[in-house]
Amino acid sequence: MITMRPRLSLCVIARNEGENIGRCLASAAGTVDETIVVDTGSVDDTVEVALAAGASVFEHVWTEDFSAARNASLERASGDWILFLDADEELEGATRAELPRTLEAAPPGVEAFHLPVVSLTQNGPELVHSSVRVFRNRPEHRFHGRIHEQIAAAVLAGRGVWALGHCGARILHYGYDARTQNTRAKIRRNLRILENYPEEDRDGFFHYNLGVEYLRLGEKTKALASFVRALPLTGPGQAFAPVLVKRTITTLIDLQRYRDALEQIAYYRTVYPDFRDLLLLEGICHFDCGRFTEAAAVLARHQEMTDPQGKYPKETPSPVLAPQLLLEKAEALSLKRAQCPPVSVSVCVIGRDEAALLGNCLQSGAELGSELVYVDTGSTDRSPAIAHQMGATVRRFSWPGDFGTARNLALDQASGEWVLFLNADEVLSDTGRERLAAVLRSARGDALRLCVQTFLDARLSPAESSFSASCRVVRKGAYRFSEALGESPLPVAGESAAANVVGVDDVEVIIGHWHSAAGPERVAQRRRWKSDVIRQRISPVGGAADFAMGVEECIHGDYANACVLLAKAGAESPDGLASRPDFLLYYGLALLNTGDLVACLDLLDRGVQVYPDYTDLLYLSAMAHFQLGASERAAELLRLCIRRGPADWRKYTVMAGTGGFKALCSLATITALKGEREEAIGLFARAATEPGALERALEGLVPLVVTSGGGPTLTDVLKAHGLLTSTGLGVAAAVMARHGWTEESVRHLELAVELAGAEAGEVRFLAGLAVACRSLLTETCRRLAPAASTDPELQALLASVSGSPR
Repeated sequence: MITMRPRLSLCVIARNEGENIGRCLASAAGTVDETIVVDTGSVDDTVEVALAAGASVFEHVWTEDFSAARNASLERASGDWILFLDADEELEGATRAELPRTLEAAPPGVEAFHLPVVSLTQNGPELVHSSVRVFRNRPEHRFHGRIHEQIAAAVLAGRGVWALGHCGARILHYGYDARTQNTRAKIRRNLRILENYPEEDRDGFFHYNLGVEYLRLGEKTKALASFVRALPLTGPGQAFAPVLVKRTITTLIDLQRYRDALEQIAYYRTVYPDFRDLLLLEGICHFDCGRFTEAAAVLARHQEMTDPQGKYPKETPSPVLAPQLLLEKAEALSLKRAQCPPVSVSVCVIGRDEAALLGNCLQSGAELGSELVYVDTGSTDRSPAIAHQMGATVRRFSWPGDFGTARNLALDQASGEWVLFLNADEVLSDTGRERLAAVLRSARGDALRLCVQTFLDARLSPAESSFSASCRVVRKGAYRFSEALGESPLPVAGESAAANVVGVDDVEVIIGHWHSAAGPERVAQRRRWKSDVIRQRISPVGGAADFAMGVEECIHGDYANACVLLAKAGAESPDGLASRPDFLLYYGLALLNTGDLVACLDLLDRGVQVYPDYTDLLYLSAMAHFQLGASERAAELLRLCIRRGPADWRKYTVMAGTGGFKALCSLATITALKGEREEAIGLFARAATEPGALERALEGLVPLVVTSGGGPTLTDVLKAHGLLTSTGLGVAAAVMARHGWTEESVRHLELAVELAGAEAGEVRFLAGLAVACRSLLTETCRRLAPAASTDPELQALLASVSGSPR
């Protein structure tokens, strides 16, 4: 007896899919017996491409109803089975042979088959879910729903779930790939249909699909609102329910609503106990909130659990969220409290309008703290909500007018044995967190001074930073804070706790002060608040207020005003303010930058006599001598700076590099001016190896090599000094672009990309490449700007590239 192979019809609906439909139809050629294309009003070459591929094409008037169009295609099909695809989909070549084999072996009771659908982006697979795509050609099998139309309900009617089978032929879906030209047009079309849906038909599936379209547009708040409406309208057994749950939670995470996400995860883990992705999402929440020990424990359970095949949607995470990599990072950052004696630490953060940086701050302290306390002193932004979502207890107080009182308000809220204070624009370093945990387990003192590294520009470059000591950890009950600005701790007087106060210890733990990273408006706002504190809370007697204000002006680059204020403060001081090391540093810096070099040297010479180990004063003195033309004296002082190294942050405010790379670069510049090229290159290269100094050092080294007119090439020089990396080449390319050496810049940028691909490790250091690309774009825009004045199209292009109207 000869068994006839079942005939298979491919049904596709399309509109303006000329760029996609050829690929779709070609993928099914040889697998299907006939191809039906229903066109709903294309104005491109969709129909011509379909006809050329051998399809039968039929016109259908578009009524904003996908089911009507789908069902029109079914009416034309003559096969025993029907496969339906969208025009932006294709059968995967490696698995499509599974389809005819599955149909030939189909038992009589099976009416349809699930196929895995893989939604792709430009970065590879994104989501794999199962969808009914093949079913027997029967009149009762028809689509329902105006959009995101469904066939499964019709197939299952009166037959039960045993009527569905599974087929391994995979469908690749390109609809989420931003490179396709009509993606946004499709989203707008879908939203139009959904927004006009009858109210009585707005079920859970409707709200889910509305949320998906908002999500594709990047409107996450609207998407979340739709998902939240869908949840109570959706039964846990509905096919899309796990995807809805996951989309809700991932959107909450994207909006940094971690506490809400964890509540949803806790509930839905009782509904779907074998849904492995919920553990991954829980681990991400803990990781993003800085609870690395908890994240590691959850992610380890995720790795141990197996996926029930085909039961839940499967998503390919981005490389940075790969579960194993995330687990390794969490384990590396975990303090592993279970393996060491516990220390009760309250991490107290004080802030106002710090939404831009607060999350980083809380994340950096959460692993150390047994509790997080956020004291808000009057925010008008989302700062309190961010703190709450990241697990902090939020307390609100009106701004008390000075920083010492604010610290004491926070101290009163803490319950830990120890209290660590952070400002909302500060971050405790990873190594510092581990070091501090170890110190607190055996601390003898009752207060700890830590090192605060203040970054002076928005790039957070270590080369532009300063270091100073600040008391940030106290034993609860032993100290209170005083002073409007300095927040100095004083032992609690008259209490039993004070009798055993040991004192303050210095600990090599760095807190990063990201002051400038919040943007110029926020920096200006903080500056106004601090100025108000100085004017209202610091006595003008003895020059204290003028000194505090002068330091602020100096930090923000207003050197002329800083000179006036610091000169006045020095003259008014009866208690030796003018001989304090920080006064000498800031006044010397202001005088240097205003060009009053004689006064600068007079001040610094006196300062060096009092503080011979304060390298920063020597460095400023060298710069003043250099500007006066005394290069030999400047070089002598710079060599002394290099021999002595950085000053001690426990005693002084220390500017980065004055005992290292800055002194080396300055000495290299003097050496190059003397014509000693090789020695200068060696000094620049030596400076480039210090943390954060690469860009500054290459700014001097690259022009020196490029303009030498012979000798070793730049790549030879970089290689000889261990600087031939993707980052080193990227920074070198950026320097070349700024000098207008565009061709050389591009050549070195290409070499940097080649090296980046060859360098070991999952994480590649491409910051230099980004700098180079920005510099090249800036230089290109600058050169083309004159031509753009007479060419509107070029003008618009340059504006889009540079990101600014022109």
